[in-house]
Amino acid sequence: MKKWELDGDIFGGEVTDSVSGAHIATVYSHGEEERNAHLIAAAPELLAACKSILFYLESFDGHDERLNAQDVYDRIKAAIPDYRAIIAKATGE
Repeated sequence: MKKWELDGDIFGGEVTDSVSGAHIATVYSHGEEERNAHLIAAAPELLAACKSILFYLESFDGHDERLNAQDVYDRIKAAIPDYRAIIAKATGE
């Protein structure tokens, strides 16, 4: 999974890919732009979390015969700390 990081201060910062070092975005000021930068930095993780939840919910819906309702519940419940961390990153907390 891609992991993007925000590095900067109240005057601005850079969002980069922590694996490749690639530049993703530049933020020039504080306030709304900073909140947007946090959201941009968390985008790959937010997408991955949404995809995993969708996978488990579709599995529960009968699309994957290998998983039963308890398996789906257990997997989603186990991922709750990860989802909370992603939300905190997206909101800059």
